Amino acid sequence: MIFTIKPASQVIRDFIGLQDPNMCFQCRRCSSGCPIAFLEKDYRPHKIVAFVNLDRINELLNSQIIWKCTRCYKCLEYCPQRAAPSDVILALQALAAEKIGLPAEYREMIAKIAETGFSFEIMQVADNELELYDRESLGLPKLETPTTIEILGNIVKKLGGVE
Repeated sequence: MIFTIKPASQVIRDFIGLQDPNMCFQCRRCSSGCPIAFLEKDYRPHKIVAFVNLDRINELLNSQIIWKCTRCYKCLEYCPQRAAPSDVILALQALAAEKIGLPAEYREMIAKIAETGFSFEIMQVADNELELYDRESLGLPKLETPTTIEILGNIVKKLGGVE
């Protein structure tokens, strides 16, 4: 029996479906509209798509760059070719999670959600005079851990792959 292994770029294309990263002609509109590209000099959606098209996927899977996407989908809106950089990045994240595992920050967040029902610590906020306020001082209700957190926590851990 002969087994054929698909190249990683084909796995990415199969994952994203109708969108086609091959259609990217590197106009950089996706990067110009990306809020993360504005803040992070090493994050450029058009470069990620180019790496996929050049079959340089292992470099992406072994870097932290693919985990910076915020899922705002502006790159998809800006792309005149519908090359779907956000879908390519999501496929890369799925492939990296399967082959390498999730980054520690994701595992910690999943564990926090499973434990408390929240993805963040309850914190104070500051106004423009740097005066601190908590939920009670703002008249907001106290955040309660769900009563079914044990059941929900087990589901979250299973779905997140953190057990």
